Amino acid sequence: MSNWLCKFEKYRSDKMLLETHRSHLKTLLNDYGYAREDIRVIAVTNAISELEISLEDTESELDTYVANASTPREAAKRADEKLFLTYRYIHNMTMEETAEEMCVSRDTVYRIRRRIAN
Repeated sequence: MSNWLCKFEKYRSDKMLLETHRSHLKTLLNDYGYAREDIRVIAVTNAISELEISLEDTESELDTYVANASTPREAAKRADEKLFLTYRYIHNMTMEETAEEMCVSRDTVYRIRRRIAN
């Protein structure tokens, strides 16, 4: 699996972990009544901050991915790949939903994924 696919698989799992941490923080503060200064609340808050930074870094790398293309043809391919990665991993869509949003066939989406994987 390519570096990009690994990075975005990690992005997806980090995004789910972030939602879990946010839910846990809400439980600590509202249900258990811990203060914001409590060590458990601080630990979860720090984990949330680190995950948010990591997710933002990955998204900004994706923005520069197309800009760093050497030719217009490569830029067009990278734009498709960026769109695929955005729909599939950032918006957590299925392959079929991604194809529909991109207005291409399901086979084309699988081709784009294979191209990224190589």
